[in-house]
Amino acid sequence: MSTPTKRRKKNDYQASPQAARGLDFFFGKQRAKEVKTQESNAHDENGSSVVGETEVHKNYGEEELTDEQLARKLQAQWDEEDRQGAARPHQSADVGESHTDGEKEPPDKPVQDGKSETFVEPKVEVEAEQSNAFAALGKNTLSLQSATAEEDTTSYTIPFDQSPLSFDPQHYLPDLKKQWEAQGGRATYALLTHCFVRVNTTQSRIKIVDTLVNLIRTLIEGDPESLLPAVWLATNSISPPYMDIELGLGGSAISKALKMVCGLDGAALKTLYNKHGDAGDVAFEAKKRQSLTLRKPKPLTIRGVYESLHKIANAKGQGSQDAKQKIVERLVQDARGAEESRYIVRTLVQHLRIGAVKTTMLIALSRAFLLSKPAGACFETKPLGELAKLSKQHLAEVYGRGEELVKACFARRPNYNDLVPALLEVGIDDELLIR
Repeated sequence: MSTPTKRRKKNDYQASPQAARGLDFFFGKQRAKEVKTQESNAHDENGSSVVGETEVHKNYGEEELTDEQLARKLQAQWDEEDRQGAARPHQSADVGESHTDGEKEPPDKPVQDGKSETFVEPKVEVEAEQSNAFAALGKNTLSLQSATAEEDTTSYTIPFDQSPLSFDPQHYLPDLKKQWEAQGGRATYALLTHCFVRVNTTQSRIKIVDTLVNLIRTLIEGDPESLLPAVWLATNSISPPYMDIELGLGGSAISKALKMVCGLDGAALKTLYNKHGDAGDVAFEAKKRQSLTLRKPKPLTIRGVYESLHKIANAKGQGSQDAKQKIVERLVQDARGAEESRYIVRTLVQHLRIGAVKTTMLIALSRAFLLSKPAGACFETKPLGELAKLSKQHLAEVYGRGEELVKACFARRPNYNDLVPALLEVGIDDELLIR
């Protein structure tokens, strides 16, 4: 491949129209920059550097100045600025004097006459604040309530574990009825809970029977309508075995209720279950940890709890699980104190653990109706004074005849819905076998 031929120069070459600049132009430009830097450092306060810089650029564009010419020109500008600055204070002073001389006091300015004036401050009455900050709140205002402040102390003081021959229900009924008035005269669930606690603290069969007898006697004389629900709840059932009525509650419903009411999370609830192993004991511990609640608990009644259990058992169809869950949560929420929570939950899981089996309840019913009767009943009872004088053998014979009669009646028709109303009507009598 041959090398390309060189481009030949032509004779019509023309020089650039721009004038050529030599070394003087270059060094003159550097000197102008140095002068400009000095001016900016020396005259930042009065702004003279801006004027000098503008003049340098303007003159530099027209013609090149030597160092001596540039220095003289700048010195002349500085002298002129100094003379102008010295003349300005005199002008401002003259203007200030003329303004001061011509200024007059306003006509409405008060004139001091040498007498002291007395200023009396107006008295301001300050109303006293209310001592109670919540006094103005209405009854319907939400506020935190104590979860344990409303426990039924009246029911918990009754000595149910005494001997039935020395226990007198009339000694405690006046205070109980005053407390039951708020619930329409119905016996509270705290009374039944107190009986369960007493039964659970002993393993003696005699003590268990005596405790149940005293409870039944209190209900017979105080609230006969609550006796049948109390018997069903104490026997850990709500219907006879030949009737297909079941609560149908699982462990998840109880767990959800405890989480919502007591504020527990899944980990805390699992820890309590692993430690205690019983749903009632878990509810007991969870309720103890709950110190405040937004809603004041409404006291549970024996009939109310029994009716709630029937509502749970009768809930069928679509939405029944939600309805059951709401009832369970309401029962756990309204339980006053840890003990009520324990036995409410045990009742819901149908594992009461008090040892009151069918035979024990029948014995307690027969002995209770030998000693007490409802108001207005016509059947006779045994006087406590006469029974107290009997020996254990003779007392066992008196109790034995009534127990056999009640057991025979229950064997023919194993339903407390038939037995308890008959006992309230005729007492311990042979007529029970006919009914």
